[in-house]
This record gives sequence, structure tokens and C-alpha cells, in this order.
Amino acid sequence: MFEVSPDAVGVARAVGATERPPAAANALALATSVATLSHAYVRAFYAAYPHRGVWAGWQGCAGQAPDLSVSALQRRIRALTQWERRLADQRMALTSAQDFATQSARYGRERPYQRLIATRIHAQSDPDAAPHLAPDLPSHPLLPTTDLAPALAWASVELDALSDACAKELFNLRDWTYYSTDPAGYTAAFDISHYLTHAFAPDGERLRALTQYLRHVPDLVPQAQERLAGPLTATALATARWAYHRLLAFYREQAPDLGLALSAPEGSNEGSQRYAITRPSSADQAAYLAALTAAEAALEQFIGWLDARAIATPTPTATDATLGAMGAETLTTMLRVCLRESGSFDSLLAQGEADLAQNRQRAIEIAERLGGVTNEKPDAAALFASLDDWARGRLTRARLAAIEQGALATAQATIAELRAFVIERDLLPAAFVAGDCQVAFQPPFLAGPFALLDAPGAFERADLPAWFYLPRAPLGVVRRAVNGAQPARRAAADWRRGWLSRMSSWALRDTAAHETIPGHYAFYRALRSIPSLAARAFRNYATFEGWAHYAEELMAEQGYGADDPRNALATRRAAIHRDCRYLVSLRLHAGDLTFDEATRFIMAQTGMARSLASGEARRCLADPACVGYTLGKLRLLRLREDYARQEGACYTLRGFHEAVLALGQLPMPLIRGALLDEP
Repeated sequence: MFEVSPDAVGVARAVGATERPPAAANALALATSVATLSHAYVRAFYAAYPHRGVWAGWQGCAGQAPDLSVSALQRRIRALTQWERRLADQRMALTSAQDFATQSARYGRERPYQRLIATRIHAQSDPDAAPHLAPDLPSHPLLPTTDLAPALAWASVELDALSDACAKELFNLRDWTYYSTDPAGYTAAFDISHYLTHAFAPDGERLRALTQYLRHVPDLVPQAQERLAGPLTATALATARWAYHRLLAFYREQAPDLGLALSAPEGSNEGSQRYAITRPSSADQAAYLAALTAAEAALEQFIGWLDARAIATPTPTATDATLGAMGAETLTTMLRVCLRESGSFDSLLAQGEADLAQNRQRAIEIAERLGGVTNEKPDAAALFASLDDWARGRLTRARLAAIEQGALATAQATIAELRAFVIERDLLPAAFVAGDCQVAFQPPFLAGPFALLDAPGAFERADLPAWFYLPRAPLGVVRRAVNGAQPARRAAADWRRGWLSRMSSWALRDTAAHETIPGHYAFYRALRSIPSLAARAFRNYATFEGWAHYAEELMAEQGYGADDPRNALATRRAAIHRDCRYLVSLRLHAGDLTFDEATRFIMAQTGMARSLASGEARRCLADPACVGYTLGKLRLLRLREDYARQEGACYTLRGFHEAVLALGQLPMPLIRGALLDEP
């Protein structure tokens, strides 16, 4: 796990701190003070949310649980208000320094390359970080020892990232009602899977840390109930009950064996490339099972409380105005604060509608070449028939097993193909696509309808594998996850139909590009080497998901899968799906759509079955930031065009990708400002 990077010593070393004139020494002092401030802020963040720290690989968080109480919320808001002032004071000092202004004028177009140099220099002083850096990044001469531009540029980016994170968290805790109206907001605090599936520490140590964490779980329940004392919507309760039932099934069915399996002969290195595994004692195992039993009982009690709230909460009719929507004013604030999006609501709607129209037209053109449409305005079923026809017929267990095995083999082969394709086309450094990425079906407690990537955290030092999880076939899993309740016949059929459409080779290729290479997997690999501590810790939705959606477009542009038009059609379908999330999120929260209208819109555009489309509408209601898929992709495409124009003959696609990834998870407007002379 990771502790400090970059520290003040590292920054000073990167710019050469010895024998400098007073102005330079003053600039260096500012940069080092920002480094100290950054580490203090990130450390305080993970102290408040230690369960997130475990996922990120931040040292000292294992076994610690968050405090979900109202008093802890109030303390955190006060702390963030103080941080807001401290960051503003630091920014004023940095920008007012005469030597900073002088250096900024000299910095110009070298920004991305100088940051890469700073990364390499930091690696030289941190041997444990070095293996995660790209060994084949473009070679640059070291900066003159009197040039402080890298340190000052780093300090400016770090302050921007910290200020953005502070404003976003304040909005989420103080201005938005999400954590007081949606019980699903607390599922991460009850999720213990990372301890059981990621070898971030010796097995015995992980088991003891998990036991310590489980002992806190009974305290989390009344704390969450206190935060959720106000009115809850039927939609939020339905989603949350589903999520917590899945977690309860995991506690009961998988966690006991997974925890007890954290034992091996003394000195064995099986399952871990970094740590020697020690055998937990019988006392450790007994303590774990006792803590797990108590945690399971607490979680079951919480689900009972949610069930009682659901019974007392009237279910809205299909034509009712959507409950739980932000409203136009709060939505606009969310876009400005959380995504740094300054465009008007109408302009954002127009962009989404234009992208949807363009993607639909391109899909029609592809379908016409495949002979799948016969009119100018085909419905979604006709438009995507060539992608779905293969899945028709009875889904026997034998056929299911054959489809599952074929999907696993296709996905694993696709990762290898994508890796080779990206290297051959020189789109990314080889180190960003190297490493171990395995494919499996989702663990039962996840059981979601879409694929996902489970990657090592941004601060994790151990070179752990990533897992590309495919959605699990919904036969029996739904029943077990919801505490024995049978799903409705139509819902079960919808899930099977949706699952089959995502198991085609064409859909899997597009999904793999998004989740693995050059999408999330490559992004995570690059993220672990950037010099900005804050840009590693704090995710911007539009940057993170926008990059992955851009990765799909990039592969289509570069001709990956061009031998079969259905690959291109699958990419268009995925883009239309993201356009729907974008438009539905905006319109739902602005009050322009009812929930039923949102569901029918998604069905009409994507061909998605009703139960899955309603799930998508619920996601848009609970997570309006999912506009970030399309928004981030559009911002990246525009930035690429402007960056190519600026760089002229020096422009390369790989250079652009390196420049963007060197800035980590910064909001897109800040990335744009860092890369362009005239943003």
C-alpha cells in the first residue's frame, strides 16, 4: 500500500533545491508547502472514509470503519469548510508570487512533457513506485537545475485538484440530499469483498483486519438509520433493498469459506507475488466467524428496517412526477461543482441530442449494409436485430454453459488482441497495457447486468492482477440474491435476453475496449505513476468514464474489428446507450420526464427490455453524474482536435494520450487548461 507521494523532499529533489537565489527558494518553498498540504488533505480524507482507503491502497486504513453518524457528518462539513479556506489562501500565495508568474510565462506548451519528466524524477527517489512507470515513455533531457517550472506546475495542478475535491465533497454532504434519501449510498461501507479478493497484505493480516472491520458493522446500522430518518422514495428503497440483499447473500454464502481460505502452509507464496503468506491461527478463524455472524445479523436487521420503510412508502404511479429528482437549480449546481461543466442546461441538452442523432444515423448506415433495415426510421429492434438474432431460442443449461465458456474465452482473447493492437498502432506506452488482467463472471454478490473492472487501487504498490468481470447469467442468481424470492417471469426473461445480447462477440469486444484496453485498465495503470497525489485520489466522473467511452470510439476509429460490421454496430449501440443515460439524467432531474417516460425512451432508443430499461432510469435518478460517459467523451474528442491543431507537425495520437493520462483524474476543463495555450 501507498503512503506519501510526492513528498516535499521529492519535489525539492525534482527541481534541485540546493544553492538557489532567494526568488527561486521562495518558489520552492511554495511548492513544498503544497506537497505537505496535499498529503495532509488526502490523509484526512481516507481517515474519514477508511473503507475507500482500503480500495485505493492507502496505508493504515485496513480494519478501520467509517463513522456514518450525523455528528460525524457535521464534523466533516466543518473540516471541509476550513480546508476550503486553507486551499484558497495557498492558491493566493502561489499565484501572487512574482517568481511563479515569471516561470508560468516560460512554461507554455511544455506542460505535459515537463510533468512526465517530474514523474520520472520522482520514481528515481521512490524505487517502489518505479515498476509502475512506463519504461518506454519518450526520453526527455532533464530540466536545468535553475528551472523551477516542473515543481510550480505540479503545485498549481495539485491545488486545482484539491480545491475541486473539496468543493465536490461539500456539495455531496451539505447541498445534495443523496446521503439522507438513498440508502444505497452506504453499501460501500458494508462491502467486505476487497479484503477477501485482493492480496494487498499477507493473508493472515488481511483476515485479522477484516475481523476488526466486521466488529464495527453493527455500529454502522444505527448510524445509517440516523442519516436516513427523513422521507425515502419507493424507487430508492427498491434499489437499496436489492443491493443489501445481495450483500447479505455474500455474507452468508461466500464470505465464510473465503475468509477461512486465507490460510496456507507457512512460507507459501501461492496467490501473492509480493507477500509471504502466514497461516491464520484457529483463534483468528474463530474470531472471524464470530464477527461475521454478528455483522450478518446487523445487516439482516438493517434490511428488515428498509423493508418496513418500503411497506410504509407509497409506490408512485407511472404518471406521477418523479420523486427524488434534484430539480433544475440543484442539477445545474451539481454539473458545475462535480463535473466542472459551465455550459447552460439547454446547451448540454442540445449536445446530447446531437450526439444521439449522429450515433443513430451511423447505426442505420451500418444496419443497411448488413441488410437489417428497410425504412428510414427503423425501431431499435430492427436496427440491432443482427446483434440479437443469434441469441434466440430456448436457453437450456447445456446451451448456457457453452455460451458462458465461449464468452470467457472471447473476452480473454480480446484483451490480448487489444493489447497487441494498441502497441502496433502506437496508441499508448506498452507499460500502460502490460500486466495481468483476468476474466471471470461476477461474484454472485455483484450480480449486476453490466460488466465491470476490478483493478488494484491507485496507491497500491503490489503488482496485483485486475479482474474483468462479465455479467453473470441470471439463472438462479436472482432468486438467491433476494432472500429466496422468485423473480417475476417477465423480469427473468428480460434479464436473460439482456444478458445474451451482451455475451455476443461483438458486444464483448466493445465492452473489453471500455473496461480493459485502452479503457479503464490502461487508465488505472497510468494513474499509478502520475505525480499528482490528489489527481490519483479523487475521481472525476467525466474524466474517468469519459476516457473509457472514448476508448471504444478510438478502437472503432483505428479499425479494430473492421472485418465484421457488427463490431461497429455494437459500438454505436453502446454509444446510444450512454446518450440515453446523459439525456435521461438531465431531463429526469430537471422534471422534464416522469420515470415511466424515461424508461420508455431508453427502450425505444436501445431495444432494451422494460425491466432493464427501468433499472437504467433508476440509475440516472440515483446517479445523475452518469452524464459523464458522453460528456467526457465529447470533451476529449474536442480537446484532441484542438490539441492536434496547436501541436501541428509535432502532434501524435500517442503523445495526446500520454498528455491526458499524465493529468490523472482531473476534471476535463482543468486538463484542457493544462494542455492548451488558449483553452
